[in-house]
Amino acid sequence: MPARAAPSFDCRKAASETEKAICASPALGLLDRQQQRAWRAMNEALQEHPAFSALKQEQRAWLALRERCAADTACIAEAYRRRISQLQGGPGEPWAGVFEMPGTGSLTIYPVAASTSAPPESPRRYRFSLRTAEPKAARWSCEWQGDAVLQTLPTPMPARLQLLLAGAPASSAVAVQAQSDGSLEIANDAAAQSAAETLCGNGGSFAFRYRRISADH
Repeated sequence: MPARAAPSFDCRKAASETEKAICASPALGLLDRQQQRAWRAMNEALQEHPAFSALKQEQRAWLALRERCAADTACIAEAYRRRISQLQGGPGEPWAGVFEMPGTGSLTIYPVAASTSAPPESPRRYRFSLRTAEPKAARWSCEWQGDAVLQTLPTPMPARLQLLLAGAPASSAVAVQAQSDGSLEIANDAAAQSAAETLCGNGGSFAFRYRRISADH
């Protein structure tokens, strides 16, 4: 198998039916490498998040779910596609992934798996990490890890993600808006300015447009 189509793990050590099926399929090998790149990017971005251990537990749970497919290649492919969508976004998950504004900052968002006991009307929850710095002299820098919820608004208003400040009322949440090109934008409104004063210091800001980093290649 060409190196670019080989999976991220050593096929000489493949033990389970699932691992052997992945090693025998260039298409599954490509999906495995894409998933691994997306996972590595998310893992690195959220290492300082308070819920980082939960993130690693969810990755292990996903690996166990993938193994249940045994040698069913269609099942394995679907497991990969769902996980990649969760890690780097997709048509059904526009908020997820690692986004950046080169030279200034990054915004990483990970959708939290819904609890089986949660009411159907419960808002979708996320974990996020936001880092920015003044691009030339680094006169200010911001670092913010926390939780976010998806706020659905009456039609035709688009949904938006709300970054929550720990211990602060919901009215002070910072809004993130998805753009038609797949990027995310934090508007420089009163809530964002107030949060930046607290988290970044004088003159700091994180109200920018952040573009998604793809793990497809």
